[in-house]
Amino acid sequence: MIEYDIFIAAPRQAVWEFLTRHDHIQQWWGKGVNLHVQESDETLQPWTDHNGIEHTTRGTVTAIEANTRLQLNWTDDGWPGPTRVEFLLSSYNDGTNLYMCQSGWDIFSDQQRAELVEQYRSLWRQLMDNFKAYCLKTR
Repeated sequence: MIEYDIFIAAPRQAVWEFLTRHDHIQQWWGKGVNLHVQESDETLQPWTDHNGIEHTTRGTVTAIEANTRLQLNWTDDGWPGPTRVEFLLSSYNDGTNLYMCQSGWDIFSDQQRAELVEQYRSLWRQLMDNFKAYCLKTR
């Protein structure tokens, strides 16, 4: 499981907007990401790994609770099935706590799971750092 728990000194409604609005997503995640957050909506994210291999990640929005929760099924080309990515927002002091989790790695062999979790942990760390910086700059 990959988990990140970050505090953002911005109101929860603003953090939700930065997390879910397409124009904001393009700023912190990347211009190639096609995500419009509506239930059953699909997303595409082209990316290149540390070995220079190009991938396309696909996701489907499976749950939305405005200002609180966004959940997606998440899969790359060649995966046997999807993993689950979930973002949970809660108000904390004068800001927002954002918890991000990617689970469901048990569909892979032990070796493949270890490699993928390591790779995705690094990718999510970069994305969460980008997201926090974007929120603080834009709020």
